[in-house]
Amino acid sequence: MPSLSIHQLTKTYRAGAGGCRAHAAALRGVDLVVRAGEIVGIVGEQGCGKTTLLRCAAGLLKPDAGTVAWDEADRGAAAGRGRAEYLESGARPGDICDRIERYAGAPPALLVIDDSFTELSPADRAVLVPLLRRLAATGSAVVASARTHAELRGLGARIVRLHAGQVVSTHRLRGPHRSLELLVSSPVVASRLLRAHLGGVERLGDRLHVPLQARTPEEVLAHCSALRITVNASRVVHAGLR
Repeated sequence: MPSLSIHQLTKTYRAGAGGCRAHAAALRGVDLVVRAGEIVGIVGEQGCGKTTLLRCAAGLLKPDAGTVAWDEADRGAAAGRGRAEYLESGARPGDICDRIERYAGAPPALLVIDDSFTELSPADRAVLVPLLRRLAATGSAVVASARTHAELRGLGARIVRLHAGQVVSTHRLRGPHRSLELLVSSPVVASRLLRAHLGGVERLGDRLHVPLQARTPEEVLAHCSALRITVNASRVVHAGLR
């Protein structure tokens, strides 16, 4: 179910000097669906409408036409979540991380980050990207804007490109596929238990493969320990190296 549905969103601003009747269109019929647990990147050049779209999505700006709708069933399932959290353009990585860590047991249904990935240092990226992926793994939707999709690398985001206030393309930006291979004593039982807590678990004979998207190997092994699954050996494998 979608967490957020935007349909035919239109927004114009008055342009020129006072008394001038000229208008500039920031958004021209934008459609966007964001699902719970999904990361979406909005990319495009300066002035293409990214900030206007994000502010409308977060409920901070009223569009001239179109709708911004939240799915009631999806919101009901996300007990304890606020509706949306907006981090303005230029928010520092440390501030974003501090905000996310303060969510504790009540993360937002939607986190919107406006243009904070430009010139992100490798050290900041190494902290921020896994944190956002873990937040999405809890069921929060994350929407982040950037000028290029390269700025959003590592997030595994669905990229939506804006140009002159319109969506011109959408595609999935994938990072390297990694999984944790587990050699377990009772693979049938273990796979059933893990699938109830972690998504995407595959069983190949006596081995299980758990995708490492927003998780670390240590987190997967901690789940195994909590579920009393005996792990005899483990290793991180990449796509095609099983």
